[in-house]
Amino acid sequence: MPDPLFTDLLRDTERLTWASIDQVTHRGRQRARRTRMMSVLAAAVAVAVVATGAVVLSGSPEATAPMGPAGPAPTESTGPSAGPLRTVPTSPTGNRRPLVGAADPAVPAAAMLQEGDGPAGYQADDSEGNDDWAFTDSADRCVNPDHPLLRLVTRAERDRYLRDPEPRSNFVMQRVARLAVDDALRYQSLVLDRVESCGDKYVSMWVVAAGFAGEESLVVRAQHNAGPALFYVFVRQGDLVTQVWHNEITDTAAAVELGRAAARRLCAGTDTC
Repeated sequence: MPDPLFTDLLRDTERLTWASIDQVTHRGRQRARRTRMMSVLAAAVAVAVVATGAVVLSGSPEATAPMGPAGPAPTESTGPSAGPLRTVPTSPTGNRRPLVGAADPAVPAAAMLQEGDGPAGYQADDSEGNDDWAFTDSADRCVNPDHPLLRLVTRAERDRYLRDPEPRSNFVMQRVARLAVDDALRYQSLVLDRVESCGDKYVSMWVVAAGFAGEESLVVRAQHNAGPALFYVFVRQGDLVTQVWHNEITDTAAAVELGRAAARRLCAGTDTC
């Protein structure tokens, strides 16, 4: 007895017209061509997407900006809310030689501020100064009285006054110190750390300018209770560091100009500039 499934299959297919071998071959070739064409179109679309993305990127400011080391720009903050800088911006110095400590540590007179660098009419006075004017005096109430900044050993130092003949109470005070190379390189970072660690009911400190002169430079503003603001200028050239203070300075711009004058003079005591 025939299998019912075979009988049904025979009945359904006995009237079908089967394609010839040539027709089957032709259709297979058409399907292969369509498959290749779709692959080519997909690849072309992918290339177009990549090219379009490249064009978009090339038109953006980020893509057209020149690559390379960014030159340090002077920075300025306007008050305590700005907070102290975490690193010391350096001034553009070009290709300098590695820093080597001077064989003769003495600070030459030519490396100090000269008459004409301060206010008109101020006269140079090389009498030894005291620390009543210095940044360390303003920071003596800060936390951490044994701060590393206070433990640096100077190889040599020199003080200079530029005094107003009338009245004698107005003056510019400068101290230049030659430090060991490692201490010179970390000096202003220690100043920044001291500023950051200082702050109590007696005094507030913050950085108001940086990177404006020399290899490193800062202006620190200190405010003692309701007293006048004090501006301390710090500059480094090579292994020489200087601190300058003028009791008549009342704004950042004047402190910056004094720092630039000090930076130019320091070059007489180091071969790094």
